Amino acid sequence: MKRFVLISVAPTFIAFLLVWYVCAFHVIDIDVWWHIAAGRIMRSTGWLIQVEPFAYTRVGEPYLATQSWLAQIILSSVYDLFGSHGLIILRSMCITLALAPAFFMQKKYRWLIAPLVVFAAASLRPVILDRPQLFSYVMFAACMYLAFLWLEERITTKKYLVSAVALQIFWVNLHGGAALLHLILMAGVLLQTWNTPKFILSAKLLGALIVALFISPNFLHTFGYVQNLFTDNTVDFIQEWQPRKPWNYLRWILPWWILSLLAVCFGKRFVLFSVLWLLVFGFFSLQAIRHEPFFILSALFIIALQLTSDTWRAVRGRITQSVWVPACISFVALLSVGYLAYEDKYIATGRLGVSGYGAHEPVRGAYEFLEAQNITGNIFHNYDAGAHLNFLGYPERKTFVDGRNVDFGFAFLEQLFAAEYDQRVFRQLQAQYQFTHAVIYYGAYQDVTDIPYVVYLQNFADWSLVYIDDYSAVYALRSAYPNLSAYKHVQPQMLVAPSTVSSNTALQHSALQQELQRAIKTQPSSMRLPLVLAASHIATGRADAAETLIASIIERAPHDFAAYNLLAVLRVRQERYAEAGSLFEQAIAAGGGAKGTIMNYEDLAWVFEMAGNLTRAEYYKKRAQR
Repeated sequence: MKRFVLISVAPTFIAFLLVWYVCAFHVIDIDVWWHIAAGRIMRSTGWLIQVEPFAYTRVGEPYLATQSWLAQIILSSVYDLFGSHGLIILRSMCITLALAPAFFMQKKYRWLIAPLVVFAAASLRPVILDRPQLFSYVMFAACMYLAFLWLEERITTKKYLVSAVALQIFWVNLHGGAALLHLILMAGVLLQTWNTPKFILSAKLLGALIVALFISPNFLHTFGYVQNLFTDNTVDFIQEWQPRKPWNYLRWILPWWILSLLAVCFGKRFVLFSVLWLLVFGFFSLQAIRHEPFFILSALFIIALQLTSDTWRAVRGRITQSVWVPACISFVALLSVGYLAYEDKYIATGRLGVSGYGAHEPVRGAYEFLEAQNITGNIFHNYDAGAHLNFLGYPERKTFVDGRNVDFGFAFLEQLFAAEYDQRVFRQLQAQYQFTHAVIYYGAYQDVTDIPYVVYLQNFADWSLVYIDDYSAVYALRSAYPNLSAYKHVQPQMLVAPSTVSSNTALQHSALQQELQRAIKTQPSSMRLPLVLAASHIATGRADAAETLIASIIERAPHDFAAYNLLAVLRVRQERYAEAGSLFEQAIAAGGGAKGTIMNYEDLAWVFEMAGNLTRAEYYKKRAQR
């Protein structure tokens, strides 16, 4: 019993705890909101949406995004019953179900599978989204598991046929064209069973799966939507349809290439379909971030499959002569991948204060402002804001655009994204659609110097900034809303980098401080507005007032690097260089990095030189040269 617990139960339990830890972050995916809104509509009408319900820019046009109707009904039902906590639990359950078959495939190797499962969860983290994709991960894993069981003759052909067809029907209604992936899996099975009695059965099953694709209210529309998705080029505008950055791919995906191919080389079990799956889904992983999960799951399951080979049995026999050897290997591996998962999650969600259970609703404040001020009429907003506005405003408030790229088409999206920095295109859109106010979710642009749309809206004589919070800003056409109080000095870029205000001598700080105090009264929960006010106080020599504000923000939001950065700037002004250096390092550790601070590595080296810490100064000089 002790042996069983040490090398089977304990690693499995720890692995699933870590999987749920990886999945425990706020509902931050913006597209989930339009999926929920669509699900609510279908639940109320009892049928698929036929005509555009959300965007005034598509009034009367056919609604195309019906491929995930069942997933949307589930998502909306879970949210309406259990709120954001329910969505996070559903997310955690789906990822657990997608990874769990690896344990069932190899009960004797759970001590080795456990760290691989945790690493898989960490690798999946960027694409763990509260969207129909979640269900595709589960369906994909279930289909692979069934194929393994059948090839190993652990289930009958009849059970495989019934189960696979049922999964196919369920999948095509959950996530439309994603169910085509099952056909690729089946092609691998066909290849593996070539010249065996099972080949004819495999071919018949493939035919049954193709027929099952049409058992959906969408019928042929499923395939028309997929065709549009890959031919109209709208995916060029969507980040998740782009490949991961090379360094991140090497860090998180390359290990799966190496481990899975090594496992096949040593195991030599079902080589044909193992290599086919790895090559096909590996190729997909190179094309887009959203395709990576299918390669990660394929690699994980193929590794588990290969562990039953005679070669691996011999290795296991030597390792497990003492129960403590596999237990220690598993513990060290779990500790290592657990740290990787923690580090990655901190960078992704911890430093932003969105770890744990909750929902990040970036345009709710802007929407409530529109409601309170009775601002109606046509709205303009950036692409990332639309899904949340659909959720908040349907059916009374129509939106401009949302995450349904195929519905809006290439020409429309090309114009929308061209308008990010080209005010002439914006004016063309304004003339065409006659919008009178704009909501810009500027928090979506973390890696740019000039914020799209804001870069010229702040300079237009006929538009005014009338609302701002930590994530979104509202601009209104003055002729349409002459009585709204405007902000003439506060700008969104100040909230993105508060410390820059402390050295900006061109600002009218007295007027800026008055506006900031007014904004803080309307947004008492804001973290960034008080920091901008503190930066302005630093610029005008009011160090005590600045320090009080900064200390309050550090207490409320210890994860926010901007507060440590600004306090470091103040310490430099006070010539307290040792404290400044320490605070800058705290800012970097909190996730801002040198790019997010007012000091680059070369300047930071100077701070440590002034503090007399030549070791740290030399370290940052070397960092500056990289």
